[in-house]
Amino acid sequence: MNEKKIDRNKIDLFVRLTCALILVLIILFLASCGQNQAPQSTQDYFFSKDTVFVNKESPLFSKFSFSTVNEESFSRQIEAPAQIAFDPTQLAHVIIPFSGRVTRSHARLGQSVNAGTPLFEIVSADFIEAQRDFFQTRSERDLAQANLRRQEELHKNGVAAQRDLEEAKVEFEVADKEYHNAMAIVRIFHANPENMVVGEPLVIRSPIAGEISENNVVLGQFINEEEAITVANSKKMWIEAHISEQDIRFVNKESTFEFRAIAFPDSVFSAKIFYIGSSVDEDSRMIGVVGEVNNRNGILRNRMFATAIITTEPQQRIIVPETAIMQGERQHFVFVRASDNAFIKRYVNVEAVVDGRAVIVSGLNEGEEIITNGGIYIISDGGTFIR
Repeated sequence: MNEKKIDRNKIDLFVRLTCALILVLIILFLASCGQNQAPQSTQDYFFSKDTVFVNKESPLFSKFSFSTVNEESFSRQIEAPAQIAFDPTQLAHVIIPFSGRVTRSHARLGQSVNAGTPLFEIVSADFIEAQRDFFQTRSERDLAQANLRRQEELHKNGVAAQRDLEEAKVEFEVADKEYHNAMAIVRIFHANPENMVVGEPLVIRSPIAGEISENNVVLGQFINEEEAITVANSKKMWIEAHISEQDIRFVNKESTFEFRAIAFPDSVFSAKIFYIGSSVDEDSRMIGVVGEVNNRNGILRNRMFATAIITTEPQQRIIVPETAIMQGERQHFVFVRASDNAFIKRYVNVEAVVDGRAVIVSGLNEGEEIITNGGIYIISDGGTFIR
């Protein structure tokens, strides 16, 4: 019985040792597999300063796509917030510079008027006084003129003295100046002195052709130096775009640009630039650019918001696929092919990225070959460059 128990113990010990040995062999095998795989990536490529050498037989090389750098015509598009406004030269605020009561109104909101169209009538003590002064000075001028003619005739016949003639001339000159001063005051009221009647209401007329966009006149209302009516010609409008200071160099006077009004997103309008602001707004760092808009159909309105789209003059630029651009710690770079399997990291200055294509200002030359796809596998696989 003791001999059988000893044999069983030996068998158990042998089985345990065998299992432990198998486990050790498995661990060593897995470790050797890991060691064999680790150098595999370093065999695909290696670095030397700013150059990477890639094994052409490696799977990594097959992931690369290449293209030759060429120059193309490029026009930059600048989008900027904008607002539509009345042309101040085609806008008239009818302001009554005196007090009076409205006795008749001819205007209604939205009415189209011509220059000289009656808007309303007003009775004013100021206007009546100006009328009275005008007629009085005119009468005094007529009397002075008649006296001067009489003195000239008497002096010619040797009856009147030279002194009397000179006094008549002075009196006429004074009366004539008073008359013209009174006439100028009447014309301030936009009245015709030749057809004027004392006490008649003053007819306020539109100074320009356009449409009545604001009407504050009420029959019987007492007006005291306030804005009564606004007439605007909306056939020509202004649009002011707000361009950032870094983009203002692309904007030229006398050029045209397109814009879309928020109210009409499917319509494209055009404007001609006639003014570029001379200063930068301190808060927004924007510069105002004003253009003239043809609005003969009248669909654009004052204070509408819009988006201006300014297209710059075409220039020759190097344009590459966006996928060719790598992001470095300092700036963008690309891989330029130096030989069959050698690629140099080259820093580039990217001006803009439009529709998946990057516009290069500097760093690349026409005719060079670059990696357009696959470069990301190099910098994301644990590789680094000596800087």
